Amino acid sequence: MDSNNTSAALARPNLRVRLQAWWAGVSEPRRRHLKGLLIYLLLLLLAFSKPLIYLVGYTLRTELHSHVPLIPFVSAWLLSINQDRLPADYRRSSGWALCWALAGLAMLVLAWVLPSMVTKVSHNDSFGPVIFSLICFIYAGAFFFLGSGWMKQAIFPAFFLIFMIPLPDPLVRLMEAASQHASAEATNWILHISGVPWLRDAENPMIFHFPGLSLRVAEECSGAERIALFWL
Repeated sequence: MDSNNTSAALARPNLRVRLQAWWAGVSEPRRRHLKGLLIYLLLLLLAFSKPLIYLVGYTLRTELHSHVPLIPFVSAWLLSINQDRLPADYRRSSGWALCWALAGLAMLVLAWVLPSMVTKVSHNDSFGPVIFSLICFIYAGAFFFLGSGWMKQAIFPAFFLIFMIPLPDPLVRLMEAASQHASAEATNWILHISGVPWLRDAENPMIFHFPGLSLRVAEECSGAERIALFWL
């Protein structure tokens, strides 16, 4: 039994062997494009290393955004399983690359002027423009080194990176309020058919009065984290 498992493991090539075999089949022009993209991404990550470190530390301390550090790995996995569908002919799309680069610069400018435009900017909202800028620059590099044809086939894994951007606080509050009211309406419907004596507060529809007891549908019942995960 053990010998069979060992033989099967030896027969199955590991990741390093598969990568070497794949690289050996890559033509020299494609290698230049891939090397250029790799160097570009390394420099980009180095330039954004400080906000990325802050982002990881921040998201690991919040339940709502705890998924953010996993997004790049999920995107890379989606690319790997669809590798055979991606075009092998890389043709630069300088126009699209320039558009995304300009968008990235605009997001950096927004991140710089946002504190002066808004009196109080939370750490959560300050990350948004910076991370969006990083994603725009990643798209710019992909268009420049791999081309629009490649990006068209990889559109879902590429744009999945958008979920690295933390949800803005106003949007989170809107989601919480909407879900809180939905929970209150569901409670109201259930009480209607249950036959339990109750009275809904006229001034605050989140409060339900029972004989000797009053209950309130709190913000914690909104389930903003579950909504965000469901969206993913």
